[in-house]
Amino acid sequence: MKPVGFHSTVFVLIACVLLLLAWPPRSAMALPPRPTPQPQSTARPTVAKPTGGYIELTVSTDASAPADLRTVVQWQDAFGAWHDVEGWQGAFDEGNKKTWWVAKADFGKGPFRWAVTQGCEMLASSEAFYLPTYTGQVVDVSVSLSPQ
Repeated sequence: MKPVGFHSTVFVLIACVLLLLAWPPRSAMALPPRPTPQPQSTARPTVAKPTGGYIELTVSTDASAPADLRTVVQWQDAFGAWHDVEGWQGAFDEGNKKTWWVAKADFGKGPFRWAVTQGCEMLASSEAFYLPTYTGQVVDVSVSLSPQ
């Protein structure tokens, strides 16, 4: 048997390092899948979808709250940073509520939070929450914009 030469060993080590550098970081692999299918209206229907659940935001505001508020759901990575979820962003459905449908495949994932924005400014964010765990479940999230 012929011993492995120095050059062969260096080549194998370089190939391993290049493979590790090309591997996607763990945070990129942990992104929740999107886009989210939406019913005709994003408001909660009277009969729940048989294969999913819902997350619903309710915002309490005082009379001086701006009318051009928007909402965005964010997910938290392993380092504690928050990232917007594509597809779960938009204006309120009816007055002070926003509802999103959650696929059964995403049940129990988290943590997530809900942010209320005006332009580029975040006005408020919710406590962390997890997605529904069973069909038809509605995870209610509340945020207050009223001065404390």
